Amino acid sequence: MTWAYHEAVPRVAGSSLLSLQLFLRKSYGEDLYARALERLAPADAEILRGIILPVNWYPTDAYMLTLRTARELSGDDAFLERYGAFAADYQINAFRRFILRFASPVFFLDRAGRMWDRSHDTGRWQIEAGDRSMRGTLRDFAIVDADYCRVLVAWIHRASQLTGTKGQTTHPACRAKGADACVFEGSWQ
Repeated sequence: MTWAYHEAVPRVAGSSLLSLQLFLRKSYGEDLYARALERLAPADAEILRGIILPVNWYPTDAYMLTLRTARELSGDDAFLERYGAFAADYQINAFRRFILRFASPVFFLDRAGRMWDRSHDTGRWQIEAGDRSMRGTLRDFAIVDADYCRVLVAWIHRASQLTGTKGQTTHPACRAKGADACVFEGSWQ
């Protein structure tokens, strides 16, 4: 089946779907992804069946429905944080990890913010840096969902750890809770 995308439909890159598929398989068994798709509306499930290509774009809504459904089926309270950390590991390959050891979290997260559009076709990041802190503001992202922000907090935190730092990541402002933009802050030693 060929899927035609309308420009107004927010999309996510296949690489994000692949990281979700692999996370589900490694963490919960071979069938959780298929079980999650079975619970979706047929039109949403059809788009996500078969071979997912990392360079193709898929509807963000279908991705989010799959993520939510898999979380419910897993029964794991830490599902979102575990997935966020896994996705960071998946998306940051071994070579980049080596390079990250010589970079600060701000350096890396600034680059990640600039590369955001390789994974999502909505949203833009603004990164501000302090001496041992950073503040990332995500504006105009199609997903307004406090649970997905938990995934992003875990992704940012894990990516910061890959630079060799120890610290914390917080989410003091969230669009899902009425803020104008989602804000993520990190500090480290």
